[in-house]
Amino acid sequence: MKDKIFGKSQKHFLTDKNDEHGAVAYHVEVERYSEKQKYYLNSTLRLQDCSRPIFIDFGMDHCDDPDEFVGRLAKVDLLIKTLTDMRDDLVKGHEITKEANINIKDDENE
Repeated sequence: MKDKIFGKSQKHFLTDKNDEHGAVAYHVEVERYSEKQKYYLNSTLRLQDCSRPIFIDFGMDHCDDPDEFVGRLAKVDLLIKTLTDMRDDLVKGHEITKEANINIKDDENE
């Protein structure tokens, strides 16, 4: 008997183009499998680009361990920071690429 007292899931496609199938999804559940067990936190993040999924586990067997919980939150915070840094570097790289290509076009016209 599975006893779930909380569950939340989300899924978002990364683009609305028909030929791209990237997605990001997560689920968070609090459950136990018997009345004799304590509840545990089960959580997974899935990143998918075309047919290559990556699963990152954030589950906790011992929800009463504050260090384990802080570690899980740190994992999420590091993912957010890394994605934000990547976004900033993509913007910078895009600007550098545009500028470099303008200079190449100008050189070709001379």
